[in-house]
Amino acid sequence: MESLNELGELSSWLLLAAAVFYILAIGENTRARLYFQLGIGVHVVNFIKRGYDLGWIPLAEKHDTISLLALSIALVTLYLVRAEKNDRVLLYGAPLAVVFVFVSFLTNRIDGISPFLRTPWFFLHILTYFLSFGFLAAGSYLGIMYLTGGDEKLEAVQYRVMVHGWIVFTISLVLGSIWFFIAYGTYWLWTSKELWSTLTWFYLGMYLHARLMKGWRGRPAAIMGIAGFAFAVFTYFGVGTIIPSPPTLF
Repeated sequence: MESLNELGELSSWLLLAAAVFYILAIGENTRARLYFQLGIGVHVVNFIKRGYDLGWIPLAEKHDTISLLALSIALVTLYLVRAEKNDRVLLYGAPLAVVFVFVSFLTNRIDGISPFLRTPWFFLHILTYFLSFGFLAAGSYLGIMYLTGGDEKLEAVQYRVMVHGWIVFTISLVLGSIWFFIAYGTYWLWTSKELWSTLTWFYLGMYLHARLMKGWRGRPAAIMGIAGFAFAVFTYFGVGTIIPSPPTLF
């Protein structure tokens, strides 16, 4: 029987194949959407195979969660392509997905899971957490598209996408608190991770409210929306790396 390491190598090749299709989708060509869909298909196969090899949903380490982040960006981008009938979002969504695919590829696999994570609440928390990142990432590049092109419709779409991201992010925090109580017997420990996640939630809520005010619509709101994704990315990658945080939270 193949070792887990050998199976993991095949999974890594699938991840790279997804990145190749995403790269092929970058550009003004008639096959861009097809390449992008193929990339998503291969990415999903990688996710399923990775879970089969491990014996649990592959969301218990950074390698897999960053891969899920890239997949979430790709899925939300495809949704925008179809809903808004605008293939130009591929020029922004595809490169962003590629970046996180390569970050995932370069992140060491652990191929293990802590007993504290073996609960459906944890997996639901992580799934919704990174799905929200997909919406926030799309809101960020839609804001950039608006600032560089001036199409007011894009800023309105950015707002709607960010609303979805904030709602899903809220759900993820609720699910995370339930998991945290099951794992550690408390809903809150005042760790840096918890504080920054809460700050991100408040910032996104502040953006959503500010955008409803007449003086904040347009460029100011677009810039705030772009910063929202940067805030969320720093919370995940920066807290625990740049800002110390005890290893109680994923």
